[in-house]
Amino acid sequence: MKKLFLCSFAFLILISCAPKKDTYNFEKIIFHSSRCFGSCPIINLQVNKDKSILLSRTKNETMSKIVADINYNEFDYFKGTLSDKLYNQLISELVKTKDLKFDSQNCCDAPLKTMIIYQDGKRKEIETMFPPEEAENLISTLYEIGKLEIFNKVTEKFEIENIKRQD
Repeated sequence: MKKLFLCSFAFLILISCAPKKDTYNFEKIIFHSSRCFGSCPIINLQVNKDKSILLSRTKNETMSKIVADINYNEFDYFKGTLSDKLYNQLISELVKTKDLKFDSQNCCDAPLKTMIIYQDGKRKEIETMFPPEEAENLISTLYEIGKLEIFNKVTEKFEIENIKRQD
């Protein structure tokens, strides 16, 4: 009986010392990357908690060069499901940048990166040309997802939510 008590006590101590798993109530992330004077791909991406994605992007890089108006007929549209590996990588990067502050820098010829993150029942908008260094892996992961060729091309066009602008 004494051994059972000691084993139970040791087990409880081990459990209480185990690192707490960071809970992250992620609902969806939306990512937009704008055009520039060079060959910046225009990407509009939505990743949902169930790993489903919506993606629209320019058909090729030459179409993403700056023009007066964006012609959405020049976009390809995709739907699909993200692999467990890439989804877990995305969540890991979101957790790392959860409390990161982004400066809104919109000054030059660089693609504007927009993220709308729904987490813990809140909506967070981020828009900047130059994200902090700590967010580079998150941005790279979003670009990687946006350039994948594994999703199903669809004929119906759709819009992906963007920043709510005050007029």
